[in-house]
Amino acid sequence: MLKRIFITIVCLVILLSNPVPLRADDPHLTGTLLKDTITHNGMERSFLAYMPDGDISGRPVIMVLHGSKGTGHDIRGQSGYRFDVLSDTEKFLVVYPDGYKKHWNDCRNAPSDAAHREDVDDVGFILALAEMCTQRWGTGSINVFAAGFSNGAHMCYRLAIEAPDRIAGIAAVAAGMPAEGWSRCPVPQKRLPVMIINGTEDPINPYEGGMVKLFLLIKKGKVLSSMESARVWLLREDLAKEPVIQQMEDLSKDDNSRVEILAWPGSQVRLYTVHGGGHTIPGGRQYLPVMMVGRTNQDMDIAQEVWNFLVVSR
Repeated sequence: MLKRIFITIVCLVILLSNPVPLRADDPHLTGTLLKDTITHNGMERSFLAYMPDGDISGRPVIMVLHGSKGTGHDIRGQSGYRFDVLSDTEKFLVVYPDGYKKHWNDCRNAPSDAAHREDVDDVGFILALAEMCTQRWGTGSINVFAAGFSNGAHMCYRLAIEAPDRIAGIAAVAAGMPAEGWSRCPVPQKRLPVMIINGTEDPINPYEGGMVKLFLLIKKGKVLSSMESARVWLLREDLAKEPVIQQMEDLSKDDNSRVEILAWPGSQVRLYTVHGGGHTIPGGRQYLPVMMVGRTNQDMDIAQEVWNFLVVSR
């Protein structure tokens, strides 16, 4: 155990001083990437927006939220630019907001980053950004969705709890709901479409629940198991139903992982279990070594799944 911790520390120091670069060669995109800011509560907040060619009036907006110590630029690359590629085809707006000092003020009470310490109004920021998109580009105000990774996934949970009338659905990747005693948010009062995508071999967010640990060292609070997290979002009448299990085709034999989908009949909740998957984005890039974050599944296109379930199936 001590040897593993030592190796992890050494790797972390090396990576922080010389981060693993995301490939600069974007896929062939036909849209436009904008970088801009918005002022909310006296703070200048930054974001990227990917706009496909053509008219996007009335079209959906997907907010893609990065993980801790990340940026909108980072999550755009980590997800393999898949949201941008799909945007070119489906003509929706993709927005990559930047958290406050690279973190989001989610529901958890354990993190000690600046966003949590200063209780930054990130819910208000995201909603203000969505409203700005409607005013500037005419996007649909009732078609705003959020997809997030890790800390960004926890932020999606908070958006769904506190703004269910403004956020039409969420996709949470690599995050369980905070366990009892570890959350500052109330129990969800309104149900909406929720996708949870977690890996069974995630070394940071434990699939079966427990303490979230960043590289075995920094504790981020306890979370529910992936199954319990999904059940939080079920209506009472759906709790007794047995979920239907679907196996996603194992397209990539080299990633040593596969995806299983649990769907409760009549509900708007899906649990994607990535067997063998780590603290990664399915279909995205291996942004850190496998020994640190686990494997990245390549059977699933995260953007396509989000679009199909949250947007098309509404």
